[in-house]
Amino acid sequence: MKSLAKNSIYNILYKCSNFIFPLIVSAYVSRILLAEGVGKVSSAQNIVTYFAILAALGLPTYGTKVIASCGDNRDKRNKAFSELFIINAISTIICSITYYIMVIQIPYFQQRQSLFIVCGLSIIFNIINVDWFYQGCEEYGYIMIRNLLIKVISLVAIFIFVKSVDDYIKYAAVLTFSKVANNIFNIVHLKKYISFTFQDLRIIQHIKPVFVFLAASIAIEIYTLADTTMLTFIHGDKIVGYYTTARKGIDVIRTMIIAVCAVFLPRLSYYYSNKEYTSFKNLMDRGIKILMYITIPATVGVILTAKYFVPLMFGEAFSDAIVTTEILSISIITVAFSNFFGYQVLVTIGKEKEMLISTIIGAIINIALNFALIFAFKHNGVAIASAITELCVTLYQIKAVNKEICIRIEKKFILSALIGTACMVVSVIVCQTIFKRYFVCLLGSVIMGVLVYGIITLVMRNEISVWIYEKIKCLKLRIN
Repeated sequence: MKSLAKNSIYNILYKCSNFIFPLIVSAYVSRILLAEGVGKVSSAQNIVTYFAILAALGLPTYGTKVIASCGDNRDKRNKAFSELFIINAISTIICSITYYIMVIQIPYFQQRQSLFIVCGLSIIFNIINVDWFYQGCEEYGYIMIRNLLIKVISLVAIFIFVKSVDDYIKYAAVLTFSKVANNIFNIVHLKKYISFTFQDLRIIQHIKPVFVFLAASIAIEIYTLADTTMLTFIHGDKIVGYYTTARKGIDVIRTMIIAVCAVFLPRLSYYYSNKEYTSFKNLMDRGIKILMYITIPATVGVILTAKYFVPLMFGEAFSDAIVTTEILSISIITVAFSNFFGYQVLVTIGKEKEMLISTIIGAIINIALNFALIFAFKHNGVAIASAITELCVTLYQIKAVNKEICIRIEKKFILSALIGTACMVVSVIVCQTIFKRYFVCLLGSVIMGVLVYGIITLVMRNEISVWIYEKIKCLKLRIN
Protein backbone atom coordinates (compact mmCIF):
# COMPACT_ATOMS: atom_id res chain seq x y z
CA MET A 1 0.00 0.00 0.00
CA LYS A 2 1.10 3.56 -0.68
CA SER A 3 2.17 5.78 2.22
CA LEU A 4 -0.72 7.78 3.69
CA ALA A 5 1.72 10.50 4.76
CA LYS A 6 3.00 10.89 1.17
CA ASN A 7 -0.52 10.73 -0.23
CA SER A 8 -1.57 13.45 2.20
CA ILE A 9 1.30 15.67 1.08
CA TYR A 10 0.49 15.05 -2.59
CA ASN A 11 -3.19 15.72 -1.99
CA ILE A 12 -2.47 18.90 -0.04
CA LEU A 13 -0.33 20.16 -2.92
CA TYR A 14 -3.05 19.16 -5.38
CA LYS A 15 -5.88 20.78 -3.46
CA CYS A 16 -3.79 23.85 -2.66
CA SER A 17 -3.02 24.38 -6.34
CA ASN A 18 -6.76 24.24 -7.03
CA PHE A 19 -7.23 27.29 -4.83
CA ILE A 20 -3.87 29.00 -4.46
CA PHE A 21 -3.54 29.50 -8.19
CA PRO A 22 -7.08 30.91 -8.42
CA LEU A 23 -6.22 33.08 -5.42
CA ILE A 24 -3.19 34.48 -7.23
CA VAL A 25 -5.35 34.92 -10.31
CA SER A 26 -8.02 36.67 -8.23
CA ALA A 27 -5.46 39.09 -6.81
CA TYR A 28 -4.68 40.02 -10.43
CA VAL A 29 -8.09 39.91 -12.14
CA SER A 30 -9.89 41.66 -9.29
CA ARG A 31 -7.78 44.71 -10.07
CA ILE A 32 -8.39 44.35 -13.83
CA LEU A 33 -12.01 43.20 -14.08
CA LEU A 34 -13.13 44.80 -10.78
CA ALA A 35 -16.01 43.44 -8.70
CA GLU A 36 -18.53 43.56 -11.55
CA GLY A 37 -16.37 41.64 -14.02
CA VAL A 38 -15.45 39.03 -11.42
CA GLY A 39 -19.14 38.76 -10.53
CA LYS A 40 -20.16 38.11 -14.17
CA VAL A 41 -17.79 35.17 -14.51
CA SER A 42 -18.66 33.83 -11.04
CA SER A 43 -22.38 33.99 -11.83
CA ALA A 44 -21.89 32.09 -15.11
CA GLN A 45 -19.72 29.45 -13.47
CA ASN A 46 -22.30 29.13 -10.73
CA ILE A 47 -24.98 28.13 -13.28
CA VAL A 48 -22.59 25.76 -15.08
CA THR A 49 -21.76 24.04 -11.79
CA TYR A 50 -25.37 22.91 -11.37
CA PHE A 51 -25.19 21.06 -14.69
CA ALA A 52 -21.69 19.75 -14.00
CA ILE A 53 -22.94 18.18 -10.77
CA LEU A 54 -25.82 16.49 -12.58
CA ALA A 55 -23.45 15.26 -15.29
CA ALA A 56 -20.99 13.83 -12.76
CA LEU A 57 -23.78 12.13 -10.78
CA GLY A 58 -22.21 10.90 -7.54
CA LEU A 59 -19.09 9.48 -9.16
CA PRO A 60 -16.45 11.74 -7.55
CA THR A 61 -17.10 9.95 -4.24
CA TYR A 62 -18.84 6.71 -5.22
CA GLY A 63 -16.33 5.96 -7.98
CA THR A 64 -13.41 6.41 -5.58
CA LYS A 65 -15.02 3.97 -3.15
CA VAL A 66 -15.74 1.33 -5.82
CA ILE A 67 -12.27 1.46 -7.40
CA ALA A 68 -10.59 1.34 -3.96
CA SER A 69 -12.59 -1.77 -3.01
CA CYS A 70 -11.23 -3.56 -6.12
CA GLY A 71 -7.73 -3.48 -4.65
CA ASP A 72 -5.08 -4.77 -7.08
CA ASN A 73 -7.48 -7.04 -8.97
CA ARG A 74 -7.07 -5.65 -12.51
CA ASP A 75 -9.99 -7.57 -14.06
CA LYS A 76 -12.34 -6.40 -11.34
CA ARG A 77 -11.04 -2.86 -11.72
CA ASN A 78 -11.46 -2.91 -15.53
CA LYS A 79 -15.05 -4.01 -15.20
CA ALA A 80 -15.93 -1.49 -12.47
CA PHE A 81 -14.33 1.38 -14.38
CA SER A 82 -16.10 0.47 -17.63
CA GLU A 83 -19.48 0.35 -15.91
CA LEU A 84 -19.04 3.71 -14.21
CA PHE A 85 -17.57 5.36 -17.32
CA ILE A 86 -20.61 4.42 -19.40
CA ILE A 87 -22.96 5.84 -16.75
CA ASN A 88 -20.94 9.08 -16.68
CA ALA A 89 -20.96 9.35 -20.49
CA ILE A 90 -24.73 9.02 -20.75
CA SER A 91 -25.42 11.57 -18.00
CA THR A 92 -22.90 14.04 -19.47
CA ILE A 93 -24.43 13.91 -22.95
CA ILE A 94 -27.93 14.53 -21.57
CA CYS A 95 -26.79 17.45 -19.36
CA SER A 96 -24.72 19.07 -22.13
CA ILE A 97 -27.62 19.05 -24.59
CA THR A 98 -29.99 20.46 -21.96
CA TYR A 99 -27.56 23.22 -20.97
CA TYR A 100 -26.95 24.51 -24.49
CA ILE A 101 -30.65 24.43 -25.37
CA MET A 102 -31.21 26.62 -22.31
CA VAL A 103 -28.39 29.02 -23.28
CA ILE A 104 -29.76 29.38 -26.81
CA GLN A 105 -33.46 29.67 -25.97
CA ILE A 106 -33.76 31.61 -22.68
CA PRO A 107 -33.46 35.44 -22.96
CA TYR A 108 -31.48 35.87 -19.71
CA PHE A 109 -28.64 33.71 -21.05
CA GLN A 110 -28.80 35.23 -24.53
CA GLN A 111 -27.60 38.55 -23.09
CA ARG A 112 -24.25 36.91 -22.22
CA GLN A 113 -24.42 33.98 -24.59
CA SER A 114 -20.70 33.93 -25.45
CA LEU A 115 -19.77 33.76 -21.77
CA PHE A 116 -22.15 30.88 -21.07
CA ILE A 117 -21.06 28.96 -24.18
CA VAL A 118 -17.40 29.16 -23.13
CA CYS A 119 -18.07 28.17 -19.51
CA GLY A 120 -20.33 25.32 -20.63
CA LEU A 121 -17.48 23.47 -22.36
CA SER A 122 -16.48 22.06 -18.97
CA ILE A 123 -19.82 20.20 -18.90
CA ILE A 124 -19.15 18.54 -22.26
CA PHE A 125 -15.65 17.44 -21.26
CA ASN A 126 -16.96 15.89 -18.05
CA ILE A 127 -17.42 12.82 -20.25
CA ILE A 128 -13.70 12.12 -19.75
CA ASN A 129 -13.52 13.25 -16.12
CA VAL A 130 -12.08 10.20 -14.35
CA ASP A 131 -10.33 11.77 -11.36
CA TRP A 132 -12.32 9.36 -9.18
CA PHE A 133 -10.41 6.44 -10.73
CA TYR A 134 -6.98 7.86 -9.86
CA GLN A 135 -8.12 8.71 -6.33
CA GLY A 136 -9.42 5.17 -5.87
CA CYS A 137 -6.02 3.85 -6.98
CA GLU A 138 -4.33 6.33 -4.59
CA GLU A 139 -2.39 7.88 -7.49
CA TYR A 140 -2.13 11.23 -5.74
CA GLY A 141 1.40 11.88 -7.02
CA TYR A 142 0.24 11.81 -10.64
CA ILE A 143 -2.83 13.93 -9.82
CA MET A 144 -0.66 16.57 -8.16
CA ILE A 145 1.93 16.80 -10.97
CA ARG A 146 -0.72 16.95 -13.71
CA ASN A 147 -2.73 19.59 -11.90
CA LEU A 148 0.31 21.73 -11.12
CA LEU A 149 1.38 21.75 -14.77
CA ILE A 150 -2.07 22.82 -15.98
CA LYS A 151 -2.33 25.53 -13.33
CA VAL A 152 1.02 27.08 -14.29
CA ILE A 153 -0.01 27.18 -17.96
CA SER A 154 -3.38 28.73 -17.03
CA LEU A 155 -1.75 31.35 -14.81
CA VAL A 156 0.58 32.44 -17.61
CA ALA A 157 -2.35 32.57 -20.05
CA ILE A 158 -4.33 34.89 -17.76
CA PHE A 159 -1.42 37.29 -17.41
CA ILE A 160 -1.06 37.33 -21.20
CA PHE A 161 -4.70 37.60 -22.31
CA VAL A 162 -6.57 39.40 -19.48
CA LYS A 163 -5.54 43.05 -19.80
CA SER A 164 -8.72 45.16 -19.53
CA VAL A 165 -12.15 45.22 -17.92
CA ASP A 166 -13.67 43.83 -21.15
CA ASP A 167 -11.59 40.64 -21.06
CA TYR A 168 -13.87 38.73 -18.71
CA ILE A 169 -14.76 36.17 -21.44
CA LYS A 170 -11.06 35.48 -22.00
CA TYR A 171 -10.73 34.99 -18.25
CA ALA A 172 -13.63 32.51 -18.30
CA ALA A 173 -12.05 30.68 -21.26
CA VAL A 174 -8.78 30.13 -19.40
CA LEU A 175 -10.61 28.85 -16.31
CA THR A 176 -12.54 26.41 -18.50
CA PHE A 177 -9.33 25.32 -20.23
CA SER A 178 -7.80 24.34 -16.88
CA LYS A 179 -10.68 21.94 -16.18
CA VAL A 180 -10.80 20.49 -19.69
CA ALA A 181 -7.03 19.96 -19.91
CA ASN A 182 -7.02 17.94 -16.67
CA ASN A 183 -9.63 15.59 -18.11
CA ILE A 184 -7.69 15.16 -21.36
CA PHE A 185 -4.50 14.29 -19.46
CA ASN A 186 -6.45 11.72 -17.43
CA ILE A 187 -7.71 9.85 -20.47
CA VAL A 188 -4.33 9.83 -22.22
CA HIS A 189 -2.66 8.46 -19.06
CA LEU A 190 -5.42 5.91 -18.39
CA LYS A 191 -4.19 3.11 -20.69
CA LYS A 192 -1.44 2.38 -18.17
CA TYR A 193 -4.05 1.20 -15.66
CA ILE A 194 -7.20 0.15 -17.52
CA SER A 195 -8.40 -2.00 -20.40
CA PHE A 196 -11.92 -0.91 -21.29
CA THR A 197 -14.38 -3.79 -21.64
CA PHE A 198 -18.01 -4.37 -22.65
CA GLN A 199 -18.14 -7.97 -21.42
CA ASP A 200 -20.41 -9.02 -18.55
CA LEU A 201 -21.07 -5.45 -17.41
CA ARG A 202 -23.59 -4.93 -14.62
CA ILE A 203 -24.40 -1.24 -14.89
CA ILE A 204 -27.74 -1.52 -13.06
CA GLN A 205 -26.07 -2.35 -9.72
CA HIS A 206 -24.55 1.15 -9.62
CA ILE A 207 -27.71 3.11 -10.43
CA LYS A 208 -29.18 3.30 -6.92
CA PRO A 209 -25.98 4.27 -5.03
CA VAL A 210 -24.97 6.70 -7.81
CA PHE A 211 -28.29 8.52 -7.53
CA VAL A 212 -28.05 8.58 -3.73
CA PHE A 213 -24.70 10.33 -4.07
CA LEU A 214 -26.13 12.58 -6.76
CA ALA A 215 -29.00 13.60 -4.47
CA ALA A 216 -26.48 14.34 -1.70
CA SER A 217 -24.34 16.37 -4.12
CA ILE A 218 -27.36 18.35 -5.29
CA ALA A 219 -28.44 19.06 -1.73
CA ILE A 220 -24.93 20.22 -0.82
CA GLU A 221 -24.65 22.41 -3.88
CA ILE A 222 -28.06 23.93 -3.20
CA TYR A 223 -26.68 25.48 -0.03
CA THR A 224 -23.23 26.20 -1.49
CA LEU A 225 -24.41 27.63 -4.80
CA ALA A 226 -27.87 28.97 -3.96
CA ASP A 227 -26.28 31.83 -2.01
CA THR A 228 -24.42 33.07 -5.10
CA THR A 229 -27.49 32.55 -7.27
CA MET A 230 -29.71 34.55 -4.91
CA LEU A 231 -27.13 37.33 -4.58
CA THR A 232 -26.94 37.55 -8.37
CA PHE A 233 -30.65 38.09 -8.84
CA ILE A 234 -31.30 40.22 -5.73
CA HIS A 235 -28.19 42.42 -5.39
CA GLY A 236 -26.25 42.10 -8.67
CA ASP A 237 -22.74 41.25 -9.83
CA LYS A 238 -20.85 43.65 -7.53
CA ILE A 239 -22.15 42.07 -4.32
CA VAL A 240 -21.50 38.61 -5.82
CA GLY A 241 -17.92 39.74 -6.40
CA TYR A 242 -17.50 40.62 -2.70
CA TYR A 243 -18.95 37.30 -1.53
CA THR A 244 -17.11 35.02 -3.97
CA THR A 245 -13.83 36.81 -3.25
CA ALA A 246 -14.27 36.19 0.49
CA ARG A 247 -15.06 32.53 -0.21
CA LYS A 248 -11.91 32.11 -2.29
CA GLY A 249 -9.70 33.05 0.66
CA ILE A 250 -11.54 30.70 3.02
CA ASP A 251 -11.66 27.91 0.44
CA VAL A 252 -7.87 27.86 0.20
CA ILE A 253 -7.55 27.11 3.91
CA ARG A 254 -10.49 24.70 3.99
CA THR A 255 -9.15 22.77 1.03
CA MET A 256 -5.66 22.48 2.50
CA ILE A 257 -7.11 21.05 5.70
CA ILE A 258 -9.57 18.69 4.01
CA ALA A 259 -6.78 17.42 1.74
CA VAL A 260 -4.84 16.13 4.75
CA CYS A 261 -7.48 13.48 5.49
CA ALA A 262 -9.17 13.19 2.09
CA VAL A 263 -6.69 10.45 1.14
CA PHE A 264 -8.10 8.33 3.96
CA LEU A 265 -11.20 7.37 1.90
CA PRO A 266 -9.57 4.66 -0.26
CA ARG A 267 -7.77 3.21 2.77
CA LEU A 268 -10.88 3.34 4.97
CA SER A 269 -12.84 1.59 2.20
CA TYR A 270 -10.15 -1.08 1.93
CA TYR A 271 -10.06 -1.72 5.69
CA TYR A 272 -13.84 -1.86 6.00
CA SER A 273 -14.41 -4.10 2.94
CA ASN A 274 -11.75 -6.51 4.30
CA LYS A 275 -13.27 -6.45 7.82
CA GLU A 276 -10.14 -4.89 9.37
CA TYR A 277 -12.28 -2.93 11.82
CA THR A 278 -9.56 -2.13 14.34
CA SER A 279 -7.40 -0.54 11.64
CA PHE A 280 -10.48 1.30 10.40
CA LYS A 281 -11.26 2.72 13.87
CA ASN A 282 -7.65 3.73 14.51
CA LEU A 283 -7.44 5.55 11.17
CA MET A 284 -10.75 7.29 11.80
CA ASP A 285 -9.62 8.49 15.23
CA ARG A 286 -6.35 9.74 13.74
CA GLY A 287 -8.29 11.71 11.12
CA ILE A 288 -10.50 13.36 13.74
CA LYS A 289 -7.50 14.43 15.82
CA ILE A 290 -5.62 15.80 12.82
CA LEU A 291 -8.62 17.91 11.81
CA MET A 292 -9.18 19.18 15.34
CA TYR A 293 -5.48 20.02 15.72
CA ILE A 294 -5.47 22.11 12.54
CA THR A 295 -8.95 23.66 12.23
CA ILE A 296 -9.23 25.35 15.64
CA PRO A 297 -6.12 27.59 15.29
CA ALA A 298 -6.78 28.09 11.55
CA THR A 299 -10.26 29.51 12.21
CA VAL A 300 -9.07 31.83 14.96
CA GLY A 301 -6.10 32.89 12.85
CA VAL A 302 -8.29 33.93 9.92
CA ILE A 303 -10.53 36.01 12.17
CA LEU A 304 -7.47 37.82 13.54
CA THR A 305 -5.80 38.48 10.16
CA ALA A 306 -8.69 39.02 7.70
CA LYS A 307 -8.39 42.82 7.95
CA TYR A 308 -4.83 42.54 6.57
CA PHE A 309 -5.25 39.58 4.22
CA VAL A 310 -8.25 40.74 2.16
CA PRO A 311 -7.03 44.24 1.11
CA LEU A 312 -3.51 42.91 0.58
CA MET A 313 -4.65 40.13 -1.75
CA PHE A 314 -7.59 41.71 -3.55
CA GLY A 315 -7.12 45.45 -3.14
CA GLU A 316 -8.87 48.14 -1.11
CA ALA A 317 -11.87 47.91 -3.47
CA PHE A 318 -12.75 44.62 -1.74
CA SER A 319 -12.66 45.92 1.85
CA ASP A 320 -16.38 45.08 2.10
CA ALA A 321 -15.36 41.41 1.99
CA ILE A 322 -13.41 41.55 5.28
CA VAL A 323 -16.34 40.91 7.62
CA THR A 324 -17.66 38.28 5.19
CA THR A 325 -14.32 36.47 5.41
CA GLU A 326 -14.40 36.56 9.22
CA ILE A 327 -17.90 35.07 9.29
CA LEU A 328 -17.08 32.33 6.76
CA SER A 329 -13.97 31.36 8.74
CA ILE A 330 -16.21 29.39 11.12
CA SER A 331 -16.85 26.96 8.27
CA ILE A 332 -13.17 25.98 8.27
CA ILE A 333 -13.98 23.74 11.23
CA THR A 334 -17.45 22.59 10.19
CA VAL A 335 -16.73 21.83 6.52
CA ALA A 336 -13.58 19.87 7.38
CA PHE A 337 -15.46 17.63 9.81
CA SER A 338 -18.51 17.39 7.56
CA ASN A 339 -16.32 16.21 4.69
CA PHE A 340 -14.62 13.64 6.91
CA PHE A 341 -17.67 12.23 8.68
CA GLY A 342 -19.96 12.46 5.66
CA TYR A 343 -17.96 11.69 2.54
CA GLN A 344 -15.46 9.36 4.18
CA VAL A 345 -16.80 7.58 7.25
CA LEU A 346 -20.54 7.38 6.45
CA VAL A 347 -19.86 6.51 2.81
CA THR A 348 -17.38 3.80 3.77
CA ILE A 349 -19.71 2.07 6.23
CA GLY A 350 -22.60 2.15 3.77
CA LYS A 351 -24.63 4.88 5.47
CA GLU A 352 -25.08 7.03 2.36
CA LYS A 353 -28.71 7.58 3.37
CA GLU A 354 -27.65 9.36 6.57
CA MET A 355 -25.31 11.57 4.57
CA LEU A 356 -28.14 12.37 2.16
CA ILE A 357 -30.50 13.30 5.01
CA SER A 358 -27.89 15.63 6.52
CA THR A 359 -27.43 17.45 3.22
CA ILE A 360 -31.17 17.80 2.64
CA ILE A 361 -31.52 19.30 6.11
CA GLY A 362 -28.67 21.66 5.26
CA ALA A 363 -30.30 22.74 2.00
CA ILE A 364 -33.61 23.55 3.72
CA ILE A 365 -31.92 25.49 6.55
CA ASN A 366 -29.70 27.40 4.13
CA ILE A 367 -32.48 28.54 1.81
CA ALA A 368 -34.63 29.63 4.77
CA LEU A 369 -31.78 31.58 6.37
CA ASN A 370 -30.80 33.15 3.05
CA PHE A 371 -34.31 34.51 2.55
CA ALA A 372 -34.29 35.82 6.12
CA LEU A 373 -30.87 37.53 5.96
CA ILE A 374 -29.97 38.32 2.34
CA PHE A 375 -32.13 41.42 1.89
CA ALA A 376 -30.91 43.24 5.01
CA PHE A 377 -27.30 42.02 5.27
CA LYS A 378 -26.48 41.20 1.61
CA HIS A 379 -23.25 39.16 1.30
CA ASN A 380 -22.72 39.10 5.08
CA GLY A 381 -26.21 37.66 5.57
CA VAL A 382 -25.40 34.90 3.09
CA ALA A 383 -22.15 34.21 4.95
CA ILE A 384 -24.03 33.87 8.26
CA ALA A 385 -26.53 31.49 6.62
CA SER A 386 -23.69 29.41 5.19
CA ALA A 387 -21.86 29.17 8.53
CA ILE A 388 -24.98 28.08 10.45
CA THR A 389 -25.93 25.58 7.75
CA GLU A 390 -22.54 23.87 7.79
CA LEU A 391 -22.68 23.63 11.58
CA CYS A 392 -26.09 21.91 11.49
CA VAL A 393 -24.96 19.44 8.82
CA THR A 394 -21.80 18.57 10.74
CA LEU A 395 -23.63 18.00 14.04
CA TYR A 396 -26.11 15.66 12.34
CA GLN A 397 -23.30 13.65 10.71
CA ILE A 398 -21.35 13.36 13.97
CA LYS A 399 -24.48 12.01 15.64
CA ALA A 400 -25.02 9.53 12.79
CA VAL A 401 -21.42 8.25 12.94
CA ASN A 402 -21.49 8.01 16.74
CA LYS A 403 -24.48 5.65 16.50
CA GLU A 404 -22.35 3.18 14.53
CA ILE A 405 -18.84 3.83 15.87
CA CYS A 406 -18.12 5.41 19.25
CA ILE A 407 -16.28 8.72 18.89
CA ARG A 408 -14.01 9.50 21.82
CA ILE A 409 -11.30 12.14 21.94
CA GLU A 410 -9.25 12.54 25.11
CA LYS A 411 -9.87 15.73 27.09
CA LYS A 412 -6.11 16.21 27.33
CA PHE A 413 -5.87 16.38 23.54
CA ILE A 414 -8.66 18.97 23.25
CA LEU A 415 -7.26 21.04 26.14
CA SER A 416 -3.78 21.18 24.59
CA ALA A 417 -5.23 22.42 21.29
CA LEU A 418 -7.29 25.11 23.04
CA ILE A 419 -4.41 26.32 25.24
CA GLY A 420 -2.11 26.37 22.21
CA THR A 421 -4.67 28.45 20.31
CA ALA A 422 -5.04 30.89 23.21
CA CYS A 423 -1.26 31.42 23.31
CA MET A 424 -1.29 31.85 19.54
CA VAL A 425 -3.89 34.62 19.85
CA VAL A 426 -1.70 36.53 22.30
CA SER A 427 1.34 36.24 20.01
CA VAL A 428 -0.64 37.44 16.96
CA ILE A 429 -2.02 40.45 18.84
CA VAL A 430 1.52 41.35 19.93
CA CYS A 431 2.68 41.15 16.29
CA GLN A 432 -0.17 43.37 15.14
CA THR A 433 0.72 45.91 17.82
CA ILE A 434 4.38 46.02 16.78
CA PHE A 435 4.03 45.95 12.98
CA LYS A 436 1.78 48.33 11.04
CA ARG A 437 2.45 47.54 7.37
CA TYR A 438 -0.07 45.02 6.02
CA PHE A 439 2.37 42.54 4.48
CA VAL A 440 4.87 42.56 7.38
CA CYS A 441 2.07 42.30 9.92
CA LEU A 442 0.37 39.40 8.10
CA LEU A 443 3.60 37.48 7.55
CA GLY A 444 4.75 38.05 11.14
CA SER A 445 1.36 37.02 12.54
CA VAL A 446 1.28 33.77 10.56
CA ILE A 447 4.87 32.78 11.39
CA MET A 448 4.60 33.69 15.06
CA GLY A 449 1.16 32.08 15.41
CA VAL A 450 2.27 28.78 13.87
CA LEU A 451 5.47 28.63 15.93
CA VAL A 452 3.77 29.44 19.25
CA TYR A 453 0.93 26.98 18.63
CA GLY A 454 3.34 24.23 17.59
CA ILE A 455 5.66 24.74 20.55
CA ILE A 456 2.90 24.92 23.18
CA THR A 457 1.12 21.79 21.89
CA LEU A 458 4.45 19.93 21.68
CA VAL A 459 5.33 20.86 25.25
CA MET A 460 1.90 19.59 26.32
CA ARG A 461 2.62 16.32 24.44
CA ASN A 462 -0.28 16.69 22.04
CA GLU A 463 -0.42 13.43 20.06
CA ILE A 464 -0.52 15.03 16.60
CA SER A 465 2.12 17.62 17.47
CA VAL A 466 4.47 14.86 18.67
CA TRP A 467 3.72 12.82 15.51
CA ILE A 468 4.59 15.79 13.26
CA TYR A 469 7.77 16.44 15.25
CA GLU A 470 8.86 12.80 14.85
CA LYS A 471 8.19 12.96 11.09
CA ILE A 472 10.35 16.08 10.81
CA LYS A 473 13.15 14.41 12.79
CA CYS A 474 13.06 11.37 10.49
CA LEU A 475 13.16 13.62 7.44
CA LYS A 476 16.25 15.45 8.78
CA LEU A 477 18.01 12.15 9.43
CA ARG A 478 17.35 10.99 5.87
CA ILE A 479 18.68 14.26 4.44
CA ASN A 480 21.84 14.06 6.57
